[in-house]
Amino acid sequence: MSATASFNHVDDAKTVTVVGAGVIGISIALHLAQRGARVTVLDRRDGIPPCTDGAFAMLIATQPDGPSEFNALYGHAIDAWHHFDAEFDGALGVRWEGALMWAAGGDLAAHLDEQYARLSEWGSAVERIDARNFVSFCDGVETGPIAAGYRSTRHGVVDPAYVWKTMRARCVALGVTFLTRAPLARINTLATLNGLPHAYVEGLPPPDVVVLAAGEGTAALAASLGSDVAYTIASGSLAHSKPVPWRALPALVGPKLSVKQNADGRIVAGLDYAPGAACDDTSDAYGETLLAEARELLPGLPRLELERVTHGRVPIPRDKQPIAGFLDGVANCYVAVMMSGITMAPLMGRLIADEIVHGRRDALLIPYTPSRFKPE
Repeated sequence: MSATASFNHVDDAKTVTVVGAGVIGISIALHLAQRGARVTVLDRRDGIPPCTDGAFAMLIATQPDGPSEFNALYGHAIDAWHHFDAEFDGALGVRWEGALMWAAGGDLAAHLDEQYARLSEWGSAVERIDARNFVSFCDGVETGPIAAGYRSTRHGVVDPAYVWKTMRARCVALGVTFLTRAPLARINTLATLNGLPHAYVEGLPPPDVVVLAAGEGTAALAASLGSDVAYTIASGSLAHSKPVPWRALPALVGPKLSVKQNADGRIVAGLDYAPGAACDDTSDAYGETLLAEARELLPGLPRLELERVTHGRVPIPRDKQPIAGFLDGVANCYVAVMMSGITMAPLMGRLIADEIVHGRRDALLIPYTPSRFKPE
């Protein structure tokens, strides 16, 4: 391969290499292919990456712990999910039943009160909950004392593994190439006629754009280009039951446990991911404990049989807000890292694909450029 190159193609189709086959990478690939791009996706695994498989996958409609614009982004993400599900004829198994968050007291209760006040001021669709009205939103829940809480009416839940498989199949139908078992330690560069180095992956033709959407591994790949992508990692394990009869059930985010039921009847239980969280126990014993606690919270559930325990490691950017944009100093390398990846995937996939294909950066993405972390 030559030391310098220009990157003109016979046709006008953009060529894009996406590094990372998690839900963000898959969504970017899907939206790029829908816009006529020729897309290759690389991942070191064959199947669904653990960061996606291990997600609780609550579709989050509000984000009170940040500026109002960040909260509004989550609202746009939920709008995008409704459109995205419609593109699949409602086949993604979304349950739109809201979410109930509550606390027994202490700092968590005070924090929920602050969140509710902030969201109400911003006009988000939330309602206060307490011990008296909780049953009107969901019956059969042994909540314990409720000192504070609220319902977010626009939240939903999905099964991330099912969504990922469905999206991947659509990608394949659109001509996306998947290269699996492809471990990658670095991104290479070539000198170009315009002076900025051009990123490419060893063994592949230099594309118009390289997208780094490798979750936890993104920082090391960006560092190989001399760029700093700043995030920490939170980890957690989830217990998945075998299917049980479907029941009306919003996502429950209580002081001890988070519980949901997927559209296929499986109950999923776990502790919340949070900055600094680290739970790496994937034993059956831990999974059985989580399901036992789920039955304590919902005593009307039938006996829950453990099917599997998943473990995810979630990148959380330094300011907890998405990182999405081209790296400075490289002609063609785009980075996409964020928490709430399941929630953000349809919206970010569309916005990022539009930016890459059409060269227009949507106003929603302006606050989230990677360069915001550069020292002044």
